[in-house]
Amino acid sequence: MSIHTCGEIPSSIYCTCYSQTKQQQHHYRQHNKTKQTYGCCDTVPNPVNIVEVAGGCSASSFTSPVTYLEYLDTLTNLTDCVYSQFFGGKTNLTDKTIYLQNEFPELYDNALTNMQVYNNFFCDSGTEIPKPTLSDHQVSCTAGYVPYLISYQTNLDNTPYPNYVSICQQDGNSFDKITTGGTALNYSAYYYYTANSIPCVNNSCSTNYESGNYNNLANQSPIFNGKEVKDKQTYLIAGCVLLVLGLIIFGVLSYYIFRPGIELVG
Repeated sequence: MSIHTCGEIPSSIYCTCYSQTKQQQHHYRQHNKTKQTYGCCDTVPNPVNIVEVAGGCSASSFTSPVTYLEYLDTLTNLTDCVYSQFFGGKTNLTDKTIYLQNEFPELYDNALTNMQVYNNFFCDSGTEIPKPTLSDHQVSCTAGYVPYLISYQTNLDNTPYPNYVSICQQDGNSFDKITTGGTALNYSAYYYYTANSIPCVNNSCSTNYESGNYNNLANQSPIFNGKEVKDKQTYLIAGCVLLVLGLIIFGVLSYYIFRPGIELVG
């Protein structure tokens, strides 16, 4: 008997859950009593899908993965998962957060990452940001916005593959480091390329390939790389620490090497 993922055979009582690196994560399996199916709840829905199902934005921005997951639990027809089951029966927000982060780190990080994308690219403090319209060979935003594709992922070792979503960014705004929730978002931003093979910098552009085709990125590097920004800062801090340590060690060695000799009086 082979064990399948619940996504492939959701009605099998033998199905289980796996990470992106094929590590078994059976503790994320949930059973839907109404549909009599099983699902894996280590991930959360795409932020654009959340806005569509909710019919708009939440009244305010989220600052905690726990409150974000609690909001998802209020949306019917979004997912079969009940995320409150991963809070260990805790009632205090701090206790819920600590329990979720320690016991279910994949879900915690996925919720945090998607919460950051939701807050920054789809819902700004309760105000909905325009979403792109994707059709065959066309990508469009409302006037004053430019369409982009962003990739984003957690920093966990067992989630190496990014998610992708199309967004509209206000014309003239540049991408920047995002640290909502205290952790920097690992994301990259890409231009769409037009049928003339130039970057789309207008609110609406024709493309050579159908919607969702990676060739619309023209195999170009991202115009912004959040992970690179974070890595540069890490290297800078590490370099400063090493420099200070080097100066201290050099000073100590210099003192002992070049200090005047001590004469003994006998």
